[in-house]
Amino acid sequence: NSTFSGISITPNPLKTSTSIQFGTSSHARVSIEVYDVCGKFIQVLTNKIYQPGIHSINWSPSLISPGVYFGRMKVNNTLETFKLIVQ
Repeated sequence: NSTFSGISITPNPLKTSTSIQFGTSSHARVSIEVYDVCGKFIQVLTNKIYQPGIHSINWSPSLISPGVYFGRMKVNNTLETFKLIVQ
């Protein structure tokens, strides 16, 4: 029984910022981290307990080169990976 109800990234590709939206159906610890294509850690976007509902995290990448990055979202024991394209 998953507490995670999906992820939406708008805009993607992004130039200056993007919104990462996700839902939880119960209290859940949510961690979102960004990595480059080589697997090098870039940044933690969030790591806290969320109430049930729809939530949004804004990411404004700074000091990183344009390219492909990967987000890793962990909700309790569920892991989801998504692509972020920085222009």
